[in-house]
Amino acid sequence: MYEVTIEGLWCQPHACAHASECVFPGGRRCPEPTPASGHRALPRLSSLEGDGRKTMGATGNTGTVPGNTDRGGSGSMTAFGEAMKRIREERELSMRAAAGLVPMAVSYWWRLEAGTAPDPSPKLARDMDEALGQGGRLFGLLGASSLRTPVGGKPVLLTAEGPEPLTSSDVAEVHATIGSLIGLDQQFGANELYPVGLRALRAFQSRIDTGRIEAGLASDARRAAAELAEVCGWLAYDADDQDLAGRMFRESRLTAEEIGDLPMEMFVRDLGAMQALHLGRWEDALHMANQAIGHPLVRGRMEAIFRLRQGRALAALGSEREALDALNRSRVALAGGMNSQDSPWTWWMHEAEFCLHLSLALSALGRHSGACEVSQRSMELLPKEQVRDWAVYQAYRISVLIAAGAWADSVAALGALQLRWPTVRSTRTANLVMAAATRRGVPVAVTEAARQCLGGAA
Repeated sequence: MYEVTIEGLWCQPHACAHASECVFPGGRRCPEPTPASGHRALPRLSSLEGDGRKTMGATGNTGTVPGNTDRGGSGSMTAFGEAMKRIREERELSMRAAAGLVPMAVSYWWRLEAGTAPDPSPKLARDMDEALGQGGRLFGLLGASSLRTPVGGKPVLLTAEGPEPLTSSDVAEVHATIGSLIGLDQQFGANELYPVGLRALRAFQSRIDTGRIEAGLASDARRAAAELAEVCGWLAYDADDQDLAGRMFRESRLTAEEIGDLPMEMFVRDLGAMQALHLGRWEDALHMANQAIGHPLVRGRMEAIFRLRQGRALAALGSEREALDALNRSRVALAGGMNSQDSPWTWWMHEAEFCLHLSLALSALGRHSGACEVSQRSMELLPKEQVRDWAVYQAYRISVLIAAGAWADSVAALGALQLRWPTVRSTRTANLVMAAATRRGVPVAVTEAARQCLGGAA
């Protein structure tokens, strides 16, 4: 049992009479989380994201955190999407307002405008023209991209009425794809996986966009699409394609909002805060965490996770007392382990993860001795099957050791990572290592060890 306090940041093991208030969390992993169901409508959150601006974070990476300003993504915009954006801006409409006029899902409007969905059907293009008073302007821009893409590389069977309806078997295949992507990511990292995930998402989404879905299956299909978009966002994040990750997180969030899947929405909002921290956007991460903590759904382990984001952001901003208070609150919320009241997506928060973030917060506060000790503890607690996570944790440990000036330990940690690097390919991990190893004042021997570890990375 460990306690984190203002006075004693990393106390020795102890027991006390009021253990529920001051013990280290004993979070358990849930290997087979069950899908949530029966969500009732709760009040919408106000904007938790930033404004989508490019930034240079502490890791030296550029990227975009998903915004909530209805400005759309930054994909390869089609002529149809460009026209949609011009019309919307001419009429001074948000995406949500423009989509409501047609009507159509705002997530679909966003994908059309961003160029990540094929052009719509001729009927929908005519409906958009009529709703927006364009007199056939959009219909006239339809091209070959309006033809539907087959799902999973299989041909879409055509009937007299159009493509074969999407069935429960198709949805089951998507869930199987999600499981495969997650399993492969845990073993090998995301670099080669995220383009595959994106192709699967676009193929499945194109089937949904036809509107031909087996009766009663629409919500399940869109829920599967939201989850696959979230997974694609995570994979892009791990591959350090932060622009794409931001777009995927936003697409997932919009879809989750529309179908009332509040746990999924909150999951993606947490991923937005995670990405903001990675990019060094401390104020944005703090804003997201603060507003989420005030939501009635955010309690138990979910609150613990957002408190952890809050503590990390406050530590990076130099607010030591507030940061440690947030981390203490996170620890208390995690102490009871996972129960039936917790959202399924919170299963991954365990002791090792808490220690990882605590070590980064302590390092940001200049408490380097405690940071190094807690970082080592996170490595010891990490479940062995999380192979890719071991590499990420080791990269963060290297950054903590370098910040502490522990040069010999840094080189030793780089050597351990080098042994596993041929198996795990994660650009985020490589960039974390090189950002730390090329800081001002780092000895050449450490920098060279980092380059050797990563196979000669620049």
